[in-house]
Order: sequence, then structure tokens, then C-alpha cells
Amino acid sequence: MMVDAVLLLQPTSPLRTLDTVQRGIKLFRKHGNRPVVGVSPATSHPMRCLTVNGDRMKSFMEGGGLHLRSQELPPAFVVNGAFYMITPGDLIRHQSFYSDDMVPLQMLNPEEGIDIDTEFDWKIAESFCK
Repeated sequence: MMVDAVLLLQPTSPLRTLDTVQRGIKLFRKHGNRPVVGVSPATSHPMRCLTVNGDRMKSFMEGGGLHLRSQELPPAFVVNGAFYMITPGDLIRHQSFYSDDMVPLQMLNPEEGIDIDTEFDWKIAESFCK
């Protein structure tokens, strides 16, 4: 028996939908079995992030974005942990679900991207289940 893909649906992301899982599988097939990783819009834009060194701050990214209005910032996404799909060969080769040719499975519905790592995350996820 030949395995075509490894699909990881982490239990810490329980609010993903069946439709999203099916979209991810379709993306995997459509893009020639390239790795597919679930992403959500970033809540804190990286161009607005800072590094702190003692009593000094500087932009995390070269050029920063503090001078830009939020509407002028390019879209930014974060890996949300809700969906990973890859061929076994790529997983062995990269030793990771991540590679330079990943296909994004965009999850624009905020609750689908909830990743439960803390008690606070649990409370947020629980609020969507009521």
C-alpha cells in the first residue's frame, strides 16, 4: 500500500471546518502535491512589531511600518496549526511540514485559526461553542 500524503489535523485547533479540510486536500492535489499549511490573517502586523533591547526599540522588520496607516500595510498571515498536508517524501526530506514551496490554506474565519495552547486560548475557543 502506497501512502500519497500525510495529513496533520492538530487537536489544539478543533474549530476548523470540514469544508476547510476539503479545500486543503483540493489545494494539495491542484498544486502537484506541494505542502499545504493552514494560515490565518495576522492579528499583529509584522511591520508594526518591534524589538526591545534594554531601553531602546527598533522596528522588527527593515523599514518597519509604523509610519503607514493599517490600510496601507500588505496582507500578513501566520501559521495557525489547523492544517498540514505533505507527501511522505517531502516530510522525510525537509524533516518538517514547512518548505520554500508551501501552498497557503487561508482560513479567514477567525475561530478556525484558534490554536489552544493556554487556558486563555481554551476560554476563547469555548466562547465560540456556546
